[in-house]
Amino acid sequence: MKAKQLLVCLLFGALAAVAVGQSSLSNKEQTLENCLSIVDTCDYSHLTGQQAADVRQFRLDRNLLECLGGGSLCEQSLLTPSEAKQTAKAIQRSDLLTCETMPELCDQSTLTGSEAAEVAKIKKDENLANCETGDGACKRSLLSPEQLAEVKRLQDQQNLLACETDMGVCDNSLLDPKQRQAIAGMRHEKNLLACKTGEGICDRSLLNPSEKVQVRQADRARNELACQAGDYSCVRPQLSARQSTVIGAPTTF
Repeated sequence: MKAKQLLVCLLFGALAAVAVGQSSLSNKEQTLENCLSIVDTCDYSHLTGQQAADVRQFRLDRNLLECLGGGSLCEQSLLTPSEAKQTAKAIQRSDLLTCETMPELCDQSTLTGSEAAEVAKIKKDENLANCETGDGACKRSLLSPEQLAEVKRLQDQQNLLACETDMGVCDNSLLDPKQRQAIAGMRHEKNLLACKTGEGICDRSLLNPSEKVQVRQADRARNELACQAGDYSCVRPQLSARQSTVIGAPTTF
């Protein structure tokens, strides 16, 4: 009986030792995991010498990466003087890029004198391009007299093209007398062709007596062809008796 009791005690003791060992191993793993985390603090006392050295270097490298990217988790106190200088330069270059590409987010205080001048030039060039293309963001107050004259010339040219092609908005008030006369003649010719072909927008009220005769003749000829082709657009009352006889006769080959 005593032998059995002794055996049971030894068994429970061994199990307890194993449990303690597993618990100790779990705690060490948790500590190491915390040390590798971004936000958790690290208790180096639970790490081996090699682990502590590796973890310190890893955390330093990760912090440097965070600082170089301008991250909010950057700890400047962990940087060496050369790393701090490197980080400051990276942030300054990032600010310069922001100023050059997104001026509304630009912090001018971070720029050097030459950089501020370059950013100002970019803004002026962008504004000039907006004015030249008719962009609503154009600020004429930033243009020089020479640039204003060039922008006016380009806008007049673009308006003339819009009037000539019926694409975009045509402002007749910007045309000179000769241009207005040429545009009026072009529009009249297009209207006449629309009336003669039956395509597009035809305003017959703009036709003179001679043109109205041309349009009526074109209407009859087009209708006769439609009837000969058996097209649904054929209007037979418009045909003369001779035309109706010809069109009604069987086609021979």
